[in-house]
Amino acid sequence: MIKTTIIILLVFVSQWTNAVNFEYQDIDDLNKVLSTFMRDKALSETQPSEIKKPLVIFDIDDTLLASKYFVGSDKWYNWQRGRDMQDPKGSTIRIAETDKFFCLFDFLGTFFDLGDSLSTQPDASSVFNKIKKQPLNLLILTSRSPDYRGATQRELKQNGFDINGLHLMKNNLDLSFYFSEGNRVATITYKNGIVMTAGMDKGRVLMALLNKLDVRTQDIYFVDDNLKNIHNMQQAWKHESVRIHSFHYTHIDKSISTQEIEQSRIVQLKLKNLLTSLNPEKALAIENGKCQ
Repeated sequence: MIKTTIIILLVFVSQWTNAVNFEYQDIDDLNKVLSTFMRDKALSETQPSEIKKPLVIFDIDDTLLASKYFVGSDKWYNWQRGRDMQDPKGSTIRIAETDKFFCLFDFLGTFFDLGDSLSTQPDASSVFNKIKKQPLNLLILTSRSPDYRGATQRELKQNGFDINGLHLMKNNLDLSFYFSEGNRVATITYKNGIVMTAGMDKGRVLMALLNKLDVRTQDIYFVDDNLKNIHNMQQAWKHESVRIHSFHYTHIDKSISTQEIEQSRIVQLKLKNLLTSLNPEKALAIENGKCQ
């Protein structure tokens, strides 16, 4: 079992603020998130008021859910985006140009719609639902695009995650707003407790969302499999009087095997043949990089 290391990254008091960050590394079991929260709750002397109510946040991909298949999975997506990945022996692998899916985002929604997901661990939904029953606010914060909301909610429900009646907004209400990051502008949506960030900085998106909802908290518990997201969360809130409890979830294997790469090539070829038979002009346009 991987040893859990607790690191207090930053504790400081200045003339502006009092910020504390706790980072829990190598979390291979979501029960450790629950036990940490329950320990902190037990140390609290009183029932939390609305302004002191903790905010617990879960990522989706490779945190709550994992794709049943390589194509369409989180690690497949990162590989397709040209990011450095590792094989099972720990060696760095990079995608060859011929293995890249043309117009990736044109097909990603289809993979979400047709694909199946599994819980990252057998009792993941049980842990999530137990946390939901505590006196807190709960969010699901995903990098997925709002275009994939339907498939996302379907897979969460099918795997037992109770997203009904999540806090902050009533279920029949939603929120949509534009968010800019560098030269990019994206639409952020919030409904049924799920924030679709479209790949934007999760820390800054969370801050913008809470400001729009006029929600305040003193403790944020953030669970994500991506260290970049964890560090972005810490960076975004470093000047605020909020304690950030970050959990780097490492249960899902991120390595990519030669067999998985071959699976991707087979799907790529079949998809190309299907498009060519259905719409030759569209297939040619996609091959030439003319995406929607």
